[in-house]
Amino acid sequence: MRLGATEQGDGGYMFPASAVQSWTDAQIVLTVPADAPVGGSWLFVEVGAMRSTGLPFSVKQ
Repeated sequence: MRLGATEQGDGGYMFPASAVQSWTDAQIVLTVPADAPVGGSWLFVEVGAMRSTGLPFSVKQ
């Protein structure tokens, strides 16, 4: 997962695989690491060479 990317999916913070607690077709549950960027941005799910549509997302401290 990539957080803090531009609306086009560039840049941002890559969540480590260990942050993902569970993953289904309808929901992804993850723990936001302490060093994740604070503020609003875009979230993308990336698997292999495939990237999801971006979703607006924010992290509050």
